[in-house]
Amino acid sequence: MLDIPARLRALLVATMLAFVMNQTGAVSATHRVVQNHDAHNLTPEIASEIASAETALQDFAVSAVASSTFWSGNGPQGGSVYDFVIDPTAPHTIYAGLWSGGVFKSTNGGVSWQPINNGLNVLEAMRVQALAVSLVAPATLYAGTMDGIYKSVNGGASWSAVNLGLSNLNVSSLAVNPVTPDTLYAGTRGSGVFKSSNGGASWSAANAGLSNLNIYALAIDPTVPDTLYAATGGGGIFKSTNGGASWSAINTGLGNLNVHDLAIHPQTPSTLYAATFGSGMFRSTNGGASWSAINTGFSSVSVYMVEVDATSPSTVYASTTNGGVFKSSNGGASWSQVNIGLPGNHVRAIKVNPYTTPSTLYAGVMGRGVFRSTNGGASWSQASNFVAHAVSSIVVDPVVTSTIYAGMGEQGVFKSTDNGMTWNNVLDLRITDLAIDPNQIVYAATLDSYVFKTINGGISWSLASSGLTNSSVRAVAVDPASPNVVYAGTDGGIFKSTTSGATWSAINTGLTNTTVRDVAIHPTTPLTLYTATYGGGIFKSTNGGASWSAVNTGLTNLNAFDLAIDPGTPSIVYAGTMGGIFKSTNSGASWSAINTGLTNLDIAALAIDPQTPSTIYAGTYGGGLFRSTNGGASWSAVTNGPGSRFVSALAINPHNSNIIHAGTLGRSVFTQRTATARIYMPRVSRNSP
Repeated sequence: MLDIPARLRALLVATMLAFVMNQTGAVSATHRVVQNHDAHNLTPEIASEIASAETALQDFAVSAVASSTFWSGNGPQGGSVYDFVIDPTAPHTIYAGLWSGGVFKSTNGGVSWQPINNGLNVLEAMRVQALAVSLVAPATLYAGTMDGIYKSVNGGASWSAVNLGLSNLNVSSLAVNPVTPDTLYAGTRGSGVFKSSNGGASWSAANAGLSNLNIYALAIDPTVPDTLYAATGGGGIFKSTNGGASWSAINTGLGNLNVHDLAIHPQTPSTLYAATFGSGMFRSTNGGASWSAINTGFSSVSVYMVEVDATSPSTVYASTTNGGVFKSSNGGASWSQVNIGLPGNHVRAIKVNPYTTPSTLYAGVMGRGVFRSTNGGASWSQASNFVAHAVSSIVVDPVVTSTIYAGMGEQGVFKSTDNGMTWNNVLDLRITDLAIDPNQIVYAATLDSYVFKTINGGISWSLASSGLTNSSVRAVAVDPASPNVVYAGTDGGIFKSTTSGATWSAINTGLTNTTVRDVAIHPTTPLTLYTATYGGGIFKSTNGGASWSAVNTGLTNLNAFDLAIDPGTPSIVYAGTMGGIFKSTNSGASWSAINTGLTNLDIAALAIDPQTPSTIYAGTYGGGLFRSTNGGASWSAVTNGPGSRFVSALAINPHNSNIIHAGTLGRSVFTQRTATARIYMPRVSRNSP
């Protein structure tokens, strides 16, 4: 056994302790650790050595301090799952398709998940609405996205687009022939059904007889695969008995023609279930020739998905918009809610895994990720590392800067009081933007519910929308000098409140484009405002919004999403657009492109270092995070940055610009942190021999 001198050993222990305590912000106070050695799982011997180290360190000096920055993602957990598929040959392998997070994969039955998005390189491709797997070759997967259909032949390790002949890329549903898996069908929003007979290499429309082309779901008869059904938004249900060559409506008895999903009894395929938006559940026992409502005990009228347990076909599950999950054990004759453990009632997706005993259930709760049940829905538990939120906004508390708020585009406001290490949900709405005033009042702009505010750190929220005539609020900004003045940018123009959101009035004079995406306030002259619009470029007001004028000279892309004003030199303004970044050095009078080094020009977010304003960060849709240290003259990719190519929100700690928070689409929040280590060396006396 190596005999380490006691003095040196104590030194090593203390050095490691100092490093660890510095990492957590507690740089000294080893005596507290010693006094509480039981709580820290230290033996008395080691505790004694640490105490001795304090004396030993008096003979040593700090010779160097080494520090480095790194990015870490710690949540918040969640995300919006739209569909699941399961590998029939490996029952613990499950895939989840997310609206803004691409595809996630679990190989341990849904306990943990990892993103598998190699090849999904554009924002629309990350919006997955449907998944399908080949039953014959289960490593072959298909993803229906807002960018068409993507195919993987290696279990999701990589994806490639297969859109030849597909005239509409908004793919909402997929179905694979269980016998001949090269035959597959795709349902689109607005262009009907497309069919491929060569594994997606090419597609052709298959719409003869379809009077409604808004396809929500497709289902194939497992025993007669040329028989398939299409659920539509407004046209009811259609049936084809010739592989999609022709269709006929089968809506007798169907009390609602807005059908969102279909399920077929696996052993008696003449029995079908239809999930409607507005009228609950319907069932047919004759192949769709007639339908009847089956809503006993069913308290929610809008149903997203319906699933039949193949191992017990009389057991049926339904996921709903406001009632959570419902279960029937008698083929739909009666229903009961099974929501214990679910964090909300907005359940977008439901899947039964029939390859496990008993059948395992998976539920995609809107904005909250994946939940799993192994007891038929009697209770649910959350997947351990499903970190897949789509972040729309981040703000830092100006008083307690370790407190941050993150708004999620699909569901909720989350709060962290430890710089993003842990999170708590404080509001459940679809958030588009956040703002916080000097008094720590937080405003939340929502996509369809106007503006909410909290005066107590998110404990409670109140509606602050009187006078707002457009509920789709895209941006909110607070006057830092007069916090009672708040601006809201909406799809219908700009509104102003002088009463901290109690009342609002429209201020659109001169605003020729009212699709507002951002509002920026001059830091020292708050009557000067800028607004970014989609399609109309940049507008400026010098009278607090009383009137506006376009300031687009030199701006070659008018689809603007974000603005940033240099805090030290406010005549410098930056605009992020779909065509890159533009800079004005004369308060918006003219603009010039500053894109050198940018490999992606679809700009989502901008942030200026408050301590060194020549340092700017730009988040992109598809290219990750970029940084400029020379006022935008050139850019370089932050290669060790957030673990996502889609950086949608940025916020920098106003007192420590080494702390940067980056919101992503599909990977939640990442934070740049600094690790520091002190290196100790013996003191050298001049009188030493």
